[in-house]
Formats: sequence, C-alpha cells, structure tokens
Amino acid sequence: MAKPASPAFQSASRRDSSSKPRKATAPATPSTIPQKLARPNSPSRCGNPSRKYNHLSQARGQMNCCNIELCYNPGVKRRTLLKTIPAAALLAPSLWSEAQNAGARPAQDSSGVYELRVYHTASGKLPDLLTRFREHTIKIFDQHGMKSIAYWIPTDEPDKSNTLIYILYHPSREAAAANWKSFQDDPNWKSVKEKSEANGKIVEKVDSTYMALADFSPPLR
Repeated sequence: MAKPASPAFQSASRRDSSSKPRKATAPATPSTIPQKLARPNSPSRCGNPSRKYNHLSQARGQMNCCNIELCYNPGVKRRTLLKTIPAAALLAPSLWSEAQNAGARPAQDSSGVYELRVYHTASGKLPDLLTRFREHTIKIFDQHGMKSIAYWIPTDEPDKSNTLIYILYHPSREAAAANWKSFQDDPNWKSVKEKSEANGKIVEKVDSTYMALADFSPPLR
C-alpha cells in the first residue's frame, strides 16, 4: 500500500505546477467571445458585468456598438471608453443640426435698406389698423416687392393703445420709392383703405426712417 506524499513533497509539487508557463491566449475578438456577450445593441449584455455602457448604434452610423475588446475587458476605465466615442456622437440632434447649418448660413445682405415705420392712430382706431394689416396690407406689400421683417405693438401706455411699429426691407432707396408709388396706385389698396375708413380716418401720423444694417449686426431671422 503506497504511503501518502509528505507535506514537503506536496508543497514542492504545487510550486512546480505554478512555475509552469501558462498558455498564451489570443486577444478577445467577436469570434472568441461567447455569443451572449457579443450580441450588439444590448447594454445589459456588455462583456464587463460591472459596467453598463450605452451602445451607440444610432449615433449617425458612426458606430454599431462600443468597441468589443474595450467592452469585454474589465480593466478598461470609463474615461478610456469615452475617448473612443467621436465628439459628434455626443451632441444632441438639435445642436448637431445647428452646428452643421452655421457654416452653411448665407452672408447677411447689406446692400439693401430697411425702413422703420411708426403709425400713430386716432383714438380707439388701433384695432381697425391691425385688422387692415392682418387681412390686407401685408399681402399687398408682398405683391409690390416690400418684404415685411416684423411688426410690434408697444407694451406701455399711452403708445400701447394707438401705435403700430414695423420694418420693411427694400433692395435700395430707389426701389423703395418705386415700391411705395406702385402700392399707393394699386386699385386693390385704394378699395381696402376706403372701406376700412368708412367710420373715420384711422392713421393720424406716420414716422418713417430708412436704415442700413451695421456690419456687426447679428443675422436677421
């Protein structure tokens, strides 16, 4: 009957077995990683069970999944993983669109002129003036090449009750003069003006100022 090995012999055997060179292992690839771990677009099946990274399958076609080797290696830090993600993929869709459109925005047209007009109405006639602009005047402006930029009503009295402010765009001062003449001679405008003033004159005074856009002005939307 064979005697059991002595403790000293067992210790030596363990040292011999631990000193043997380990077999070289190939780096992790999709073919060597189990299918459950390599499944794309599944954050809960990432190879690193202690971290759940968001996969970027929809980040503008840049990446279908996070790097499989980084994801499978438990030693990879989050900072290292984030460095592999393109900065564009981290932008919100609205910011990405704005960044793309900023470079394609046309230069501001500084060759034309802007006309600031302030209408002062008779007492109680501002609603009639606003109705006329809303339903007729702006459409007739468009027909005569007069581009409306914006319209405002003051927020404080007494101007709030009797004042309309707006800006028109003209290609030039000469074009502005020709546009206003054709507008005043338009039979449609004459008919609209006559009907709207059946109960009395609406506008008592008009202030007009022509302006050039400053070179540091932000683009007008």
